[in-house]
Amino acid sequence: MRKLVLLTLILFFNFSGFSQSPSVLVSAISKEIKETQTESKSFQQLLELANNDGKAKAKVVEIDKKGKSTINEYSFNFRDISKEALRYKIEKDLIKITVATSAKANFIEIRENGEFKKYDNEFDFFVRDYEKAKEIIENLSTIQGYYSEIKPENSPPLEFNLLSDWLIKNIEEVRSEKTNIEQSISFNPENPVLATFTTKESTSKGQKVIFYNFNLGDLNCENLNIKVKGNVFSLEIPTKGKAKFISVNENGKAENNKSDFELLNTDLDKIKLWREAFKLISTQAEEIYSRSVPNVENQENAIAYFNKAFSSKISKNCDCSLEFKDDDKAKKYDFNFYDLDEYSPVFKVSGQNYQVNIKSKGGQSFISSFEGDQLDKFTNSFALLHNDLEKFRYMDKAVKTIIKNCQDIYKLNVPSGKIEERIDWLKVKIPNFKNESSAINQKLEYKEGEPCKLTYKTTINNSGKTKIIEHEIKPYLLDVYSSMVKISGKNAFVTFNTIAKEKVIAIVEDGKPGSFVNTFSIQIDDVQRAKEVYEVFRTVINDCK
Repeated sequence: MRKLVLLTLILFFNFSGFSQSPSVLVSAISKEIKETQTESKSFQQLLELANNDGKAKAKVVEIDKKGKSTINEYSFNFRDISKEALRYKIEKDLIKITVATSAKANFIEIRENGEFKKYDNEFDFFVRDYEKAKEIIENLSTIQGYYSEIKPENSPPLEFNLLSDWLIKNIEEVRSEKTNIEQSISFNPENPVLATFTTKESTSKGQKVIFYNFNLGDLNCENLNIKVKGNVFSLEIPTKGKAKFISVNENGKAENNKSDFELLNTDLDKIKLWREAFKLISTQAEEIYSRSVPNVENQENAIAYFNKAFSSKISKNCDCSLEFKDDDKAKKYDFNFYDLDEYSPVFKVSGQNYQVNIKSKGGQSFISSFEGDQLDKFTNSFALLHNDLEKFRYMDKAVKTIIKNCQDIYKLNVPSGKIEERIDWLKVKIPNFKNESSAINQKLEYKEGEPCKLTYKTTINNSGKTKIIEHEIKPYLLDVYSSMVKISGKNAFVTFNTIAKEKVIAIVEDGKPGSFVNTFSIQIDDVQRAKEVYEVFRTVINDCK
């Protein structure tokens, strides 16, 4: 048993590499700096450990010739001291020993004559012996090394679930002369990588309650900075790439999304532990979340992801009827994914919402936009909006997948029978229009046995006045390549031009022969129907040649 204890002690000391304890070294330093006398002033100095966790206090009393004294007190933690920044400098009849923090962090509390002055990144001892100065620096470096190898008391655990429990338990309210804020954190029991940080602040205007909702995997906790605001420390937690992925709710009202939030504490050592905990948990959260990332590169999964986020219907032929709310206003769009630009979907943050902007191919206005149930306009772009990042995070990728696959899936629902059957189909598909003051009736006619001699008849009734316009059309004189679907405001047209734009289409207006023209247009109430009418008419043109 004795041999085992001895072996354990030997291993401990060999591992630690320290022959003297920090308390012994601190006592030695304090003895060497106790009093320093020069011709113009004297210094009474002290260094002592405040606890067993690296905290220390230094005191430097400077007394001038007249006996006036200035008392400077410094509170710090040896873990924050930089070995490389420890130095001495000869200044006239004094040797100044500078104790400085790593990265010049303002982690040293300074009090002057008992009053809090500021937080700074260095302070000085004074001696007159060169060899003593070197020894003091060596001992300070040894003490720093000792504490840097030992975990601080109440260090956060390493395992994810224990980390979340640790944060719940240790994040606490901050109290100072000017600040009194309750702080807490909670985690979604169904998806623990989702967290909510809550602050409650009582002001003269009442209580202000703010909720910050975020995915731990979105946080950039590698190099978190602790800042000093008076006598309060601030730990700012940003997102990766400063993406505005943190939703904010203040007193029950949604605010614009943010890219960071901050925690406050008057205890530097505690806020450093919070920093370590966030670094550990965010790294693990990213790995945990990566296991549940949806595979939206698969068409079936992409459609399921899209439908889960919206009230939408996507047909097997890629037609989509989409509804969602934008600032409590109902939005509705009808379109076919085939008509959209595969490279256009772009994810962005807009105020309180997440957004994917989408454009049509070639800027064609093939997207129907509705106000309520009424068609508002045809447009060439629209934006998908959602306020839940977790339901929308991969929407741009999902939309790109659907568009890409719909290029092979999409087929126009058109007949392929005899030319007479196709013209009869056109007659049914060409609509009439009516509103409060006017009506437009459209008819496509042909004589039996002469399907390549068509009459397109438009009857316009405007405020009781009727006008009839007939276009006498020979399809074989039409240019299939220059004909097109055109959009103008709320109206969709299938427009046909003659070959070489010759004026060979005869017009009869109210029964009287009119001029000849080189174009005519059929008005359609729906983009997809307009595309179908165009395609069938195109086959008629080709078959009549």
